[in-house]
Amino acid sequence: MKVAILGRGVAGGALVAALSDAGYELDVFATAASDGEAVSAGRGEYSVKDIAAFQPGQYTWVINAMPAGVVVEAPANGVLLDLSGQAGTRWWNDETPAPGEVVRLLPPAQMVALRVLQALGTERILSADLTALSPVSRLGKSGVERLAKETAKMLNGQGKDEGDIAFDLSVQGGTADGIAELSGLMPYQLSWGDIVVPTFHGMALRVTALGNQNWGDDAAERLASVGFSVVDDLSLNTIQQASETKQVTGIVTQGPRVSLTVGFDAIAQLNQTVLELLDRPL
Repeated sequence: MKVAILGRGVAGGALVAALSDAGYELDVFATAASDGEAVSAGRGEYSVKDIAAFQPGQYTWVINAMPAGVVVEAPANGVLLDLSGQAGTRWWNDETPAPGEVVRLLPPAQMVALRVLQALGTERILSADLTALSPVSRLGKSGVERLAKETAKMLNGQGKDEGDIAFDLSVQGGTADGIAELSGLMPYQLSWGDIVVPTFHGMALRVTALGNQNWGDDAAERLASVGFSVVDDLSLNTIQQASETKQVTGIVTQGPRVSLTVGFDAIAQLNQTVLELLDRPL
């Protein structure tokens, strides 16, 4: 199986390393300015190719991690995974894509949210309120570079300018389309909010669910059974050291209401989901 990764931003760079470690045969494409540049990642070293030379028919999987607005053709006998979220069918985990299909993924926070709610028990939930605390990597490579520059400026005593994201919060409302797509996967009422916080990586998700019966003491056991680590306090350091970790803390049950906080690495969750998808035979 041959995979093409288009783009060298935060997501594209992480996927090159993850898929290389998993043993996939890769080609990496980017803009002409990067043509011929060597990239060391995972098990190998790759020479970046000009996107103009990309031929989709040579690949089983094509992963578009280019900036929004870049249109990519799907391979006739393979699948295009569009991380820009502009085109294709939203993929969850219940179907195998067909050759020639274009698929999208849920954002990592929504993917984790659905796993949490499924673990708690879809049949027990009437409604859920979800708030994501997202790192600046949500804004792409430019967000990471911007936070680094603004943090250095403040540490050097140069003060803060209006609009700086360093040591600030940016509240992002969930889009109507995004909430509708998420709601389509779960048979109950959902609300979604997103706050970009001044951290580079590591992410938290606050979940509050209202059930049709009182919650017992089994919420922690249900989450642990599907791979969540129940801890006393979230540790972004631990999550960074073992990025596949998903930590749950602050589980509180009050009658039919349960609330908790999940900590995870969004890029690691993206890598994990892509690997699960690519593992499916076409």
